[in-house]
Amino acid sequence: MFQPNFTRRETLAGIAATAAAPLLARATPAFARPATDAQASALLNSFAGNLLRLYPEQATSLGVDKGARAPLRRLLQDRTPAGQHHIAQVIRADLALASARDADRLARRAMELATLAYKAGATTNLEVIDAARSARDADTAAAQAEDLSRQARLDLLVASGRFP
Repeated sequence: MFQPNFTRRETLAGIAATAAAPLLARATPAFARPATDAQASALLNSFAGNLLRLYPEQATSLGVDKGARAPLRRLLQDRTPAGQHHIAQVIRADLALASARDADRLARRAMELATLAYKAGATTNLEVIDAARSARDADTAAAQAEDLSRQARLDLLVASGRFP
């Protein structure tokens, strides 16, 4: 017959986790919430603008080469190997930026949940400190991804001769 062999610490952690479960259950749906519609729309518009600058012929075929995008009518995609390399860099940087922003949002939420669990007595302050460190690291990674994305766009403009 199996007899569990729990330490006092494991038993107390299990009891505290069970007591905090209702609090965490109420907080969990926020994890599933996406970024605000305005933030998501701004990010997608930024990526769409980048794609139109990378493939300017598509602006005409989509009928969006009007107003501020009118200069795209006279541009062509850079089909050289170096140009394709720069296009791939921009797309990779944009995808990394989206991923980093999502990780940053989730790390901030994890910190909020760790704080909530600490206030409920389910965890120690070490978990809160670790979650705060993770949130700070994710924020730094998001800032670095944004910088890399801008640098990739600048490199593309320089390589294509559209930036002095």
